[in-house]
Amino acid sequence: MPRLLLLSLCLALLFTIAVHTSNAQQLDEEDDEIIVRIPEPPNHLSTEIPKDEQERAVIFRGLMETVDSIYFGEEHEGVSRKEKEHLVLAELLRTVKMDPLLMDQRPLQENWMEDLHRKTLALAPSDAFWKVYQRQPNQEQFDSIVNLDKYAQERSKDLDDLRRYAFTPHRDRGMVSSLSVSFSSMILQTLQHFGGYSTPTNDAMTALASKYSPIVEVGAGNGYWSAALQLNGADVATYDSEPPRNLEDDHNPNLFSHVGTPFVSVEQGTCVEVLKAHPEYSERSLMMIWPNNPDHLDNPDQFHEGADKLPIWDVECLEAYLEMGGSTVIYVGEREEQILVRLEYFPPDIGMSSSKKFQSMLKEQFDRVERFELPTWWGVDDLTVWKRKTNSENQEQEQEL
Repeated sequence: MPRLLLLSLCLALLFTIAVHTSNAQQLDEEDDEIIVRIPEPPNHLSTEIPKDEQERAVIFRGLMETVDSIYFGEEHEGVSRKEKEHLVLAELLRTVKMDPLLMDQRPLQENWMEDLHRKTLALAPSDAFWKVYQRQPNQEQFDSIVNLDKYAQERSKDLDDLRRYAFTPHRDRGMVSSLSVSFSSMILQTLQHFGGYSTPTNDAMTALASKYSPIVEVGAGNGYWSAALQLNGADVATYDSEPPRNLEDDHNPNLFSHVGTPFVSVEQGTCVEVLKAHPEYSERSLMMIWPNNPDHLDNPDQFHEGADKLPIWDVECLEAYLEMGGSTVIYVGEREEQILVRLEYFPPDIGMSSSKKFQSMLKEQFDRVERFELPTWWGVDDLTVWKRKTNSENQEQEQEL
């Protein structure tokens, strides 16, 4: 069995792209008939990321094969997950013509994660790889996906089979390329462990530093976002319940430990503990980036019997901030109103990054004053800034209810 398939089958439940048993024949059949076209790859590559789709397809497939060998090749047996993630990120940086030494840059001198994110998006042969399809892809999009997916090509040239092998459901939002499961497992998670679950942009960091500093970040991981803010002159206090530690084993309580030394000093403390210990933080903006992964209350389909139930701390944090008089929240993540589901009878999707109650509290107690677009993968996360409503506004709202 090809190793990429094995990885997809074994790890898909652990990552943000959920693989279900239904197949891509669920896609609407309203578009023109799709024909199978698999172009031959070129014989050699240019020294820069080429504009030609076929050349990029060869580079992209080569990257996936190299990363697969890092995780499963005999030459890397016994290598820790942390070391493998460093090797993977170094390979990605080299592939998009960036310096692997950026990984060890302390203190942070540039927001290189934004550049890496955008170049990785550009590396795929076309935008088709990054789309969530609520309808059947057109001929060009279908060709791009199939040209990338060697597993689907090896299995069949039959149109219906290719639909089944080359596409897979993404929650209830539609269909995505099956190869995206392997990309998410092997590359995307590595990027998230180094830079966070969302990627900061220079424009957003400049605006936050100038308008909303001082800031306290909770659940900060390795502190990359705080470091990017400090580059722009922001005053940021950075905390995590389990700060990254330089441990060699693969059982660190914080996967962000794989980055090694954090990008800034990350102090230990849960949000509630930090706010109780520092009442002066009521004067700071509260920043929360993907505070909750899929939880067992809002995302029961993401859990199986016996799975650990992760703490749902975003609501407790927001309640503590409100109680101490805090007025400004910076939230990075998906929001229910931004998410489309495939069919109207599917239940609402509250997203992968915060609880439904947290999102409801934000809208009830705060007004959204700014929104910044962020580079994304298959999600719809953005950065929003919220200002606390006045007492009179809350009273009017209660009267309306």
